[in-house]
Amino acid sequence: MSTTTQTAADIAARALDETGAPPARADFEALFDRPSYSGDEVAALLDVAPSTVRYWRHVGRGPKAWRLPGTRRNRYLRADLIEWAVSAYAASASA
Repeated sequence: MSTTTQTAADIAARALDETGAPPARADFEALFDRPSYSGDEVAALLDVAPSTVRYWRHVGRGPKAWRLPGTRRNRYLRADLIEWAVSAYAASASA
């Protein structure tokens, strides 16, 4: 069985095609359905390279990241990803 992973771009395109309105917060809540994600998982969901997510974090433009003490991996909380996706989409739509 083949499953297709939905990305943030897919959500935006579907919302615009179906309603002509930008995606709602609920659309992004459905995309980010787990408590936390790795940088690679965030990149896959946003349909960008992992290096792009790292760059956004470095320059302060991406979603907030955290890491457990003693680990080297950044994690992204669901609530932070949703908030960032909604605000990033609103900013790009108004530009």
